Amino acid sequence: MAKNRKPAVHMIVIKDNPVSEYYADISIKSWERFGFEVVVVDAVTPETLDEYKGSKELNFGTKMSGRGSPREFTPTEKAIWASHHKVWRMATLKKSSTILAEHDAILLEDFDESRCLVNDKICAGLSHCGYLSKHPEKGKRISAGACYIMSQDMAKYFRQCVPKNITSNSDNYIHQMITQNGIWLHQYVTQFYDATVGTTIDHG
Repeated sequence: MAKNRKPAVHMIVIKDNPVSEYYADISIKSWERFGFEVVVVDAVTPETLDEYKGSKELNFGTKMSGRGSPREFTPTEKAIWASHHKVWRMATLKKSSTILAEHDAILLEDFDESRCLVNDKICAGLSHCGYLSKHPEKGKRISAGACYIMSQDMAKYFRQCVPKNITSNSDNYIHQMITQNGIWLHQYVTQFYDATVGTTIDHG
């Protein structure tokens, strides 16, 4: 019996953005080192948000949590939501599971997909915040949106459960979905940060 292939990693990268591509180059190598195939997915950006075909499924209301709330969502926050949603749409078309990774998600050690099985569902959060965060628990604190794995049925469920009136960032939504439906194995992946390069967004 042939050994099951590892699920593909769909990595969100901002096309033609030097900072995003710098991190992605390092991150991709960390995944390939352990035998994972990495598929680069062009991020939705504020400039391409109106072109994204799945945008009709994302209806933004007033942001009710996070810094400065209540307030309107910024174009960047909407684009991050759309980028994750884009991969969910792709994952619904695949029979195999999908790992979604942001461009700075570094794989620290190998893992088996079977560890991510909960109640006959593949759904697991794989990342912690690493050196990017100013939080005192850096290296231990969960970073839900940085990297997670989902089966085809869970990808469909992620799309199905998107609120008709979105009031929080995608990271909050992903965190809730994994907590309710999956498992946390966030020791496997960390967000990489190079102070000489900075980030593509302002983390505050």
